[in-house]
Amino acid sequence: MPAGAQRAKAGLVNDGDTMSVTAYARGPVLRTTARLTVRLLEIDTPEYGRRYFREATAALRSLARYGSTVYVLADRQRRDRYGRWLLYVWNSGGRFVNVELVRRGLARVLVIPPNVRYAASVRAAERNAQSARRGLWGRAR
Repeated sequence: MPAGAQRAKAGLVNDGDTMSVTAYARGPVLRTTARLTVRLLEIDTPEYGRRYFREATAALRSLARYGSTVYVLADRQRRDRYGRWLLYVWNSGGRFVNVELVRRGLARVLVIPPNVRYAASVRAAERNAQSARRGLWGRAR
């Protein structure tokens, strides 16, 4: 886990890039133990009704299982205009969830400054998925 990441409990997954978390204790990232809605930083997954929506949502549910421990880290901007917390997420196995969704071809890169901490890693994962023709980058069905 990166330095400064805070331990939290994974909650419900709304779609491939939105979930809820609850901090086990107040900390440097989450200063509350209330349930919070989180938008995963630097990625964008298909919306409801689009190709790979179900796969992306299922992948996030698998990577951040309900009730499991996750580790969250913020970047420069803490919330979006909808009040969602903007975070990077790692699962208890150490897998960087944001990057893993891109690597599997289930998310595209969406870097919005000033939140650019892992932009190089996310872009590298997207190039890898594109060259391997995984998920969104595969042949049309």
